Amino acid sequence: MGLHRKWALAAAGSIVITLVVAWDLSRFAALCALQSRLAAAGPELPPESGTEAIVVLTGDHGRIPRALDLLRRRNTPLLVISGAAKGISLRDLVNQQGDAAVNIHETWPRIHLESESETTLENARETARIVREKKINRLILITSDYHMHRAAILFRRFLPHVTLVEHPTPSEIAHGFLSSKGLAASWKICVEYVKLSMLRVLLSLSPAVEK
Repeated sequence: MGLHRKWALAAAGSIVITLVVAWDLSRFAALCALQSRLAAAGPELPPESGTEAIVVLTGDHGRIPRALDLLRRRNTPLLVISGAAKGISLRDLVNQQGDAAVNIHETWPRIHLESESETTLENARETARIVREKKINRLILITSDYHMHRAAILFRRFLPHVTLVEHPTPSEIAHGFLSSKGLAASWKICVEYVKLSMLRVLLSLSPAVEK
């Protein structure tokens, strides 16, 4: 095979790969946009259950206030705040939430702070351990719109027998890609897409997950 033909094949392969990645990335961006619309509208939740729990993944500022508000409105026996920085107390973390901490004394006994996890995979693993101990059969997952897809994959992986209810919160992508926050939205989606792609590879190589 001549050098020119090899270069032509390499170029054609690069174009195909680029088109496939661009198509897949556009599909993921559309999924994030859908999650963002659900977050803005307020996802419909099932009736309250004494065997449900709420888990919120730390990160973007809107996540914990949404979880505290939901805990206050529902008779949910447990809220897990997963991924808190090591060394921070529940009191300090709650005090950072402003108006969301109103009447916190009413829900305080139902809040569990989990500080062992540092990644989404660890969030799922540590939460799964708590959920199994508490015999929870429904989990309301709170995280940002762009992060929900990957988080839900992992939580369903670790808790296949628990009903997972997705409850996204809005991020920069809620403002649209042409807004002043469009660059930040695009960056978050691209970074999350890379992480999702890495997760796909990991799961393809490790079909079994530690229970």
